[in-house]
Amino acid sequence: MRWGRIQAMNDESQKSSRIRRVPESEKKGRVWPDKSQQASNYPGMLNPDVNKKDPIHSVLTALPVLMLLIGLLFWYQKDRAQKNSSPLIAEAVELVGEFNGVSTTQSASGKQYFIWLMQSEYRKTIRLTKDQHAQYREQEVGGAVSITAAPTVSGSDTLWLVDIQPR
Repeated sequence: MRWGRIQAMNDESQKSSRIRRVPESEKKGRVWPDKSQQASNYPGMLNPDVNKKDPIHSVLTALPVLMLLIGLLFWYQKDRAQKNSSPLIAEAVELVGEFNGVSTTQSASGKQYFIWLMQSEYRKTIRLTKDQHAQYREQEVGGAVSITAAPTVSGSDTLWLVDIQPR
């Protein structure tokens, strides 16, 4: 089997192939450059600032990372402000609909609690505190309710439960 491979490599068709084993006869004829002809002996040919960092490249590489960190920082600050503030009663809205249940989700900043309200063919979610979640978790699904909800940060679309009344 081994002889067959060597024989195939010495074939004329194999010599024109791009990938092949170099026979001993070709190896003997090769000449390698001596040390005096190497590029390291010609300092003008080498770039002396090869290891020097390009400041523009450094900034362009770091910029997306900095933007991501700043964005995450603002997002966590906004989420913390939403969670730790009390609802703004001046911006409260009253929502009327059918109670659809209470749910819990896990996010990067911790557990989030929601109450679901069906309002004329679409579902509305209102955020709850942990205490409110425990209180309304056992409420019967399908009853008509009136919910008062308010944002905790001015101008926010996230509404937090203030009060719930059966209708």
